[in-house]
Amino acid sequence: MKRNVRKDYRMLPIVLDGQDVQAILGVGHSYMSELFRRNDFPKLEILKRNLVLKDSFFSWLERREEDAK
Repeated sequence: MKRNVRKDYRMLPIVLDGQDVQAILGVGHSYMSELFRRNDFPKLEILKRNLVLKDSFFSWLERREEDAK
């Protein structure tokens, strides 16, 4: 089930899970899983759950944008 994407960055939770990442990026489960396996992706593993801090996630996205220029 796809979560609703909140339009306001400030309304997102501090820690994002895979479903949050999927909803924000508009990608499927397979691609989200691939992201969490990347060495450069800022994931946290807590109690066998893949999570990412909101600020780290958006910083990672910004770096990818800069690298693409």
